Amino acid sequence: MPLKQNIIKQLKSFFNSSNYNIKANSALGKWLTAHYQDLASFNSTTNTLHFSVQQKKHFRDEFCRDFNERLLSEPLNNLDRLQVSQLSNNEKLAGQNPNDFYVLIKQLQQPIPCLSGPVTLPAGTSLRVPIKLLNFDEITQIIIVENQIVFDQIEKANLPARLSTCLVIYRGHDALATGCRNLLTALAKHIDVIAFTDYDPKGLEITATLPGVSAHLVPELTAELRAKSYLADFIKQHDSLSYLEKNGSATIQTHRDIIESGKLSIKQEHMLEQATPLICEPIAANT
Repeated sequence: MPLKQNIIKQLKSFFNSSNYNIKANSALGKWLTAHYQDLASFNSTTNTLHFSVQQKKHFRDEFCRDFNERLLSEPLNNLDRLQVSQLSNNEKLAGQNPNDFYVLIKQLQQPIPCLSGPVTLPAGTSLRVPIKLLNFDEITQIIIVENQIVFDQIEKANLPARLSTCLVIYRGHDALATGCRNLLTALAKHIDVIAFTDYDPKGLEITATLPGVSAHLVPELTAELRAKSYLADFIKQHDSLSYLEKNGSATIQTHRDIIESGKLSIKQEHMLEQATPLICEPIAANT
């Protein structure tokens, strides 16, 4: 079993406590069994690994010899992978991921004023930039796009004319989404943050949970667009429907009802492919 950040956290707690027992079936117990079982005594009655005072000290010394004593003292959550590489051969113990403080941006009208320069990009190009290099004073509106293929081809979206100068940001998925969230958390409250997602329960959940969202783009529900709805995907999104029952503004609830009654799951790609007019609706900003 590899050494992971949660194991280090539990080791710090164990070494700094007066406790001498570890549950054998816990994450730390399983890791100890794989690496240092011979340093503890197993109690089958309580299903615990027991250390004497001397064994516990010996265990700490062995750990520091095999890994690095600084892993027990450094604030790994505040370190990036380059910094952790100085402490361990496993740089992924770092609390900061490479994308935590970066976002992928583009602008419908060039140049991009929120970058020093300002910067002009070739058509169809986006730029991955550190959040700290963005000039927030030059940002008035942001569109957050759920899917990358749509972000890449956002120029094809039938947007309201007033959004033609928006900064466009890719939301990202999983760890990639952290940078977008960090940016939204740092923005001033007067900046309009507009979510553009799939028109389905999951898309509405994204809109309802992104920090600072003040509006969202919804498609004009033509018969042609409704025909593109993907029922199998709607059925898989029951958890998002359940979440929206108790969360989201009145605007979100209205669209939840439309989506549920029509069993709709309409993807952004179809909105672009059909040049569907997109309507920008204000919603109460998420906190």
